[in-house]
Amino acid sequence: MHAILTSDAIALYINSQLKLSKSKEEKLINQVIDNANNKFILCKKLVEFYENNTFKDSNLKQYYESFLAHLISERSLLRAACNNDSESMVVKDLEKSYIDHSVDKHDILIIISQMNIYQFKSFRHSSLENNSLKDRLLQELLARNPSDVSFRSYDFSHNKDIEEIFTIFFKLSHNIEVFEIFDRYANLNHNLYVYLGSKSVCYYTGLANANNQNLENKKIILEKFKSCKIFRIKNQLIHERKLMAGKLILECDDDFANLDIERNTWKFSIHYCEKTFQNTISKKKLFTRDIR
Repeated sequence: MHAILTSDAIALYINSQLKLSKSKEEKLINQVIDNANNKFILCKKLVEFYENNTFKDSNLKQYYESFLAHLISERSLLRAACNNDSESMVVKDLEKSYIDHSVDKHDILIIISQMNIYQFKSFRHSSLENNSLKDRLLQELLARNPSDVSFRSYDFSHNKDIEEIFTIFFKLSHNIEVFEIFDRYANLNHNLYVYLGSKSVCYYTGLANANNQNLENKKIILEKFKSCKIFRIKNQLIHERKLMAGKLILECDDDFANLDIERNTWKFSIHYCEKTFQNTISKKKLFTRDIR
């Protein structure tokens, strides 16, 4: 995964290196930066902000210089950005440059700051001092990938909050042209796919037999999405409820229509994982395209 870190996030990381006991925020930023699966978007101007706002302890100067050299040479993607006196504008410009010129359709970008002082309006931004579900998702995706971030009914106050997490999941994969849904029973009696209404979808389901109920479900699927291809398989060969936006994957242990805060039996998880992506590609070969 890819990240843009603000100077206060870098300062939090550097200044925590001599601490035996770290705060929650310090532990998170250490996990994000130390996760070898992450690369960081940099430009010359952003590095200048890092240097002006980094270490409080002079004993950390040598560590910082070594850290920055490693970050630039081994863990970064360099981009051009505007020569602006505002760090917020540099980060916004970096984000736009990344989105406009990203080649890999599976790329995911998240912006991390320590404090909520930058007035970023991007849904990709998370402040470590915030504790919302969106912030938790973005922070833990970077900290834990390829491991998952899990949610249960008690994590949510309203069903609308569940819908918001699903929408963020879909929006993060900015280059994905076709979203994939694996859903054994094709129960669409929910509002979790609102964002996909105008998108292209491949729907993998267990509607193998052309009985009346399955034909009705097929009609509902085709009406739900602007562009949709349906792939079928025998019911006993599909058990998963899975959404795929490239390598960003959401898996649920219950029917999506049952994701209600009044029920306490379900869990869904989100992760960015090459292995799960490849395994799913292999399984897709077992499905047959519905052309009726």
